[in-house]
Parts: sequence; C-alpha cells; structure tokens
Amino acid sequence: MATVARSGSGLTRITPRGPALFLVLGLVLAAARTGEAASTPERDPAPLFPAEALWTLTLTVLPSAGGAIDGERAYIPLQNGELAAFDRETGAVLWTSRADTRLPPLVTGGVVVVAGADTVVGLDARTGLVRWTRPAVAAAAAPVGAPGGAILATTDGRVLLVATDSGGVRWDQAVEGVATHPAAVGDGVVVVTTGSARVVALDVATGARRWTRTFEGTLSQPAVGRDRVFVGSTTNLFFALRPSSGEEVWRWRLGGDVMGADVDEDFVYVSSLDNILRAFNRGNGNQRWKKALETRPAAPPIAVDGVVVSAGVAPRVDAYIGNTGTGQGTHQAAGDLEGVPLVDRVLRPYRSAMIVVTRDGRVSSLRPVGMMMREPQTSPLTDLPGRRLPREPEPVARP
Repeated sequence: MATVARSGSGLTRITPRGPALFLVLGLVLAAARTGEAASTPERDPAPLFPAEALWTLTLTVLPSAGGAIDGERAYIPLQNGELAAFDRETGAVLWTSRADTRLPPLVTGGVVVVAGADTVVGLDARTGLVRWTRPAVAAAAAPVGAPGGAILATTDGRVLLVATDSGGVRWDQAVEGVATHPAAVGDGVVVVTTGSARVVALDVATGARRWTRTFEGTLSQPAVGRDRVFVGSTTNLFFALRPSSGEEVWRWRLGGDVMGADVDEDFVYVSSLDNILRAFNRGNGNQRWKKALETRPAAPPIAVDGVVVSAGVAPRVDAYIGNTGTGQGTHQAAGDLEGVPLVDRVLRPYRSAMIVVTRDGRVSSLRPVGMMMREPQTSPLTDLPGRRLPREPEPVARP
C-alpha cells in the first residue's frame, strides 16, 4: 500500500508502506553504494587447498630469483647464469638456456622475457632458443605483461614497452626516480611506484603520462583492478585512486607498513606488517573482513578465483576464502621461499596448480585434492540392508 498526499507546492508525494517501503529502501541503499554493484553474487572459491605433492626435486644449482609458470612449464633462473624449464606435471628438465638474471622472468605469448643487469632476452618458451636480444637495458624490477609486450622499468628512471615477438621498443618514457617494484597494468594504464615516493601512471598504448601523485614514506607495489589503482605506504596508509586522474577515492589507515595488494572482482586484499590480511570492497573501501596471519607476510597477497594466497617470512603458504576470510589450507614449505608461490590462474583436474621454490633449491609441485575426483574408500558392511529376519526355530525330530 501507499499513502498519497498533496504538498503545498501542488506536487504529489507518495509515501510507500508495507512491502513497497522495503522495495524503495532497497533501491535507495543499492544506489548509495558508490562504485559497487547492487549485490555481489556468491561464487564457489577455487579448490586450491588442501593440496598434495605431485613431485619434489632438488636443484643442482641454487635459484637466483623467483620463477614463472605457464600452462605446461615452470621457469626458474639459476645462480650459474642459466634459466631452466621444467615440466609442471613430471618435474623433468626440458631445457636450459644462458640468461643471467636476479629478477623473476615473465612468460607471455610463448616467449620468456628475462631481464638481466644490462640485457633483456626473449627465449622461446618451448625450446629455450633465443628469439631476440635487447642490449643496454638494465632492469630495476621484474618485467610485467602488457597487451602485445612487456613493461620494463630501468635503473636510469625509464619505463619501456618491449614487443615480445621482436624485442622492439614500442615506447620509452622517463619518470622521476627509479621504480622500486614491478609495475601494475590495467584499465589502459601502466602504474609505477618510484623511490621518490611518486606514483606515475602512463598510457599503456603510447607511454604518454596520465598523472603523477606524490605521497609520504616508502611506497608498496601497486595494483590495478576495475577502475581503481591501489598503493600503500610505510606511513600505514592504503589508498584507492582513479586510474584516469589519480584522484583519491578512499583511504584506510592500517596497523603497519603496507606490503601490497591484489584485486579479484569486487574485492581488494591487502597485507601489512601488523601481520593482518584485510579484504575491502574495491569501489567504496568498506572493510569486509580481517585475518591475523600466522607469520609476517613476505610479499603482497595473490588473489586467484575467489581465493587469496599469503606467503610468509616463515616457510609456509596460507590460503583463505576470498568472501569470508575463512582458512582454506596451508602448505608447509621445506625451507624459506625464493620469490612468491607460482599459482596457476586456471585450475585443472589432476594437474599441477602451484609451484613452490625454496632458497636452498627444492622445488615442489602441488595439485588440489578436491580436483582429484577420487572414489570414496570402501568399507565392509556391518549390517546387511533390508529388514532383519528372526532366526527360524530348530526342527522337531519325530519318533
């Protein structure tokens, strides 16, 4: 029902009652959610944990940096100046190639991009053969994938887009300061944080500067996701900015230095050095949950299909349900991690889902138990199905 009344201006005001009132209130609340959908549909998280070891091996040469994966192989840089490729399902060494680096490689479009101290090399992901070489480029951070190429930040304060098929430079832009973390790419921009506490956004197609913001403290690795740029600081502040202008949308003060963030659908997950993992609504900054970590985070969280993964200083990897923060499982590594866990973005039944590399050279491939589709274990029946029958009486002997 609704009550109709005349106001002094001659306009008609309709006052809803009963079910109509709840409908109007629901529409008003939905409209008040800045940048948020009226409702976020629930989805089943990826069954990343519990996981079991598919294979484990020990490298004859220690790793020099974290690795990278694609659908078939894992690529690990070694301290002898080589890059080794391993079969993700068996652990077999497929090839090794000369590519000296102290940074994680990037694999995209069938090419492994390896950024060294003064040279960038593109290797064929299947064979390890050199496709191209870009000399006189000293990388300050790990390369990051972008449409048609790889983003490289150099030690002389430049950001380049290098074509992965040819090694040609598509654009080259100078920024104030040297990049301190890998760039973030999304929403048509490349976002770089520098040692001079600046956040610089460049157009991903042309390299033209979009905007620059200066903050206090040392900045964390940036993240981009669905019309938001996220960056934190050692001042314990975490910011959400507009990718088009750099305008601040919302901020949170955390309880420790911000390690970094990752975005998955409508959620952004942030880890900080107060050993807390938090989930916020991406659009308006409402905190959804926070979780005390068992160990200090060593890297930004990794969000994969409804699951957020946290790697700690202690040798363990923890996974949490993205919607609720409920723990999904833990992997206790054999030693301190070298780089972040290499998590597949698309989980497949019976296949490797995660590669973990330790500093002492041990490599483990994990696969989700929930995707093994095993038959339940059989057990003997204690009672036969059906109705229990009474025992027949003993026959009476006749004389």
